[in-house]
Amino acid sequence: MFFIGEQTVRADNKGRIVMPAIFKKQIEKAGIVDFVLRRDLSMDCLLLCSEEDWQNEVALVRSKIDPFNEEHKIFLTNFFRGILPISLDGSGRLNLPEDKCRLVGIDKDIVLIGAENTLQIWAKSELEKVSLSSSSLKDSTNKLLTGK
Repeated sequence: MFFIGEQTVRADNKGRIVMPAIFKKQIEKAGIVDFVLRRDLSMDCLLLCSEEDWQNEVALVRSKIDPFNEEHKIFLTNFFRGILPISLDGSGRLNLPEDKCRLVGIDKDIVLIGAENTLQIWAKSELEKVSLSSSSLKDSTNKLLTGK
């Protein structure tokens, strides 16, 4: 699964969002039915990925972890904490649980960002906090991609 695009949506009173057509088409094309919803470990957003991509991520993490190291075990506990299997309902909506939304500041205004194999789910206000100015983005690009 590979998500591409950015869309702003609004949650209804039950915390459901209608999956925008751009992402729904990508999901249908990939034949994905079951997803995993989790909190990002380094940014205040939720992540949605296919079960297959989740299993690949778990395998990568496990390959770097010593199961007998206490620090590693604590990390794993937090890595797996709050993972939720989830699917779109029959109307193409995603039900975002209230407790997950509260963790990352999501209320009504939500921005969905396709980021390779994950769909980032942001509170609009939180995304604005991490958005880089044009000059900062240019500096980061040069530093990260060219080493300058």
